[in-house]
Amino acid sequence: MNINTPISKDAKVVIIGAGAAGLTSALSLHQKGFNNVKVYDAATSAENLSVPAPINLGANVSRVYDQLGLLEPLMNAGKRWKSATIRTANGTTLAYMNCEKIHSHCGYWPITTTRANMLNILHQEIPQHWFNYGVNVTEIIDQGDQVKICRDDKQDEYAELVIVANGFYSKFRSQVMGDTKIRRDGNTSIQTLIPADKLSARSLAPLRDSFTEVVCKEGSIGYSMNSEDSLNMFFNIPLSDLRQGSTSEQTLDVIKSKFKYLGSPVREIIAAINSDDLISYEPKDRKISQGWSKGRMVLVGDAAHPAFQYTGQGAAMGMESALVLATMLDTNKPLTQALNDYESHRLQRIKVVHGESYKGKVVFGLSNPALRMVRNLVMSILPKSLMSKPIQKIHTDCFLP
Repeated sequence: MNINTPISKDAKVVIIGAGAAGLTSALSLHQKGFNNVKVYDAATSAENLSVPAPINLGANVSRVYDQLGLLEPLMNAGKRWKSATIRTANGTTLAYMNCEKIHSHCGYWPITTTRANMLNILHQEIPQHWFNYGVNVTEIIDQGDQVKICRDDKQDEYAELVIVANGFYSKFRSQVMGDTKIRRDGNTSIQTLIPADKLSARSLAPLRDSFTEVVCKEGSIGYSMNSEDSLNMFFNIPLSDLRQGSTSEQTLDVIKSKFKYLGSPVREIIAAINSDDLISYEPKDRKISQGWSKGRMVLVGDAAHPAFQYTGQGAAMGMESALVLATMLDTNKPLTQALNDYESHRLQRIKVVHGESYKGKVVFGLSNPALRMVRNLVMSILPKSLMSKPIQKIHTDCFLP
């Protein structure tokens, strides 16, 4: 197949990565009639990727699942928000998002679920013989009319298109768009799921149908119901607060020490945390770069456009991009044109989300007490919906071509 001709539904397509972007790519292609697809992942099984970590998904993710015919399973697997609030430790509201308005505007809800639920709903709809776990791709060589995919088990393969969806640290990103520096914010993010039966009905009452984030001098805390049976909580704290190699027990001790002065329901939720359930990662991004495809290779998700977590849109952007990519490949345009159209359609939205994510890092990651005081004063005076308006627009805008 010439790269200047449309890609055939019978063309061999290899997807590297079985996370949110990879699975959305696979399912979208399957639903559009592509029938010669393989999904590679270095993880030894789907279960190793489907960790029960909490994840907040915007209304735009609900739109993705609706496009895939999977909205009902997603809604059944999570807990919708009716509101989202950012406040200070003393209870001053800094920002408020009315999620019922989001729903009335676009027909979709933001929800909280688990990464396992998010992935499993997609995974079970994809032909299972497409999956190849325990496969480590060592090199991709574009040979013009096809791509050679070198595997560590020496079972090299050839494809007409490679979709790179294996995340932030994809070693193939630089092969497509060159080197780009990593930006860090000096924090660590810690997540956990907590059984609801560990808390009293009184503590659970303010958590139902809402998401709350508390920003304070020690960092920030977010919490909401994850289902009728569980709730989730996350912490953003300075990386310097944890010794290198800290155990989960030591991490929990730091959390309890830092936030012990906060009142209900935070105190009760923290007391219910099991240290073995803590999952930590380091927030980071890269500046937006163009050139997401090169020859027969195309980047999707964090491999192409990673952002800080402050808008909660990381997985969402990867899934949106995967859906748009499959749509463009189905247009019967030359492959090069389809890949260019994919990037040009996505770029402006990605820039907006990336910018809002970085702004969240700046606004809510302040370490200077005086600047925090000014921020709190200004935001307490401004209309409460003003700060959330750009985020609400991300939730409601239709991203489809």
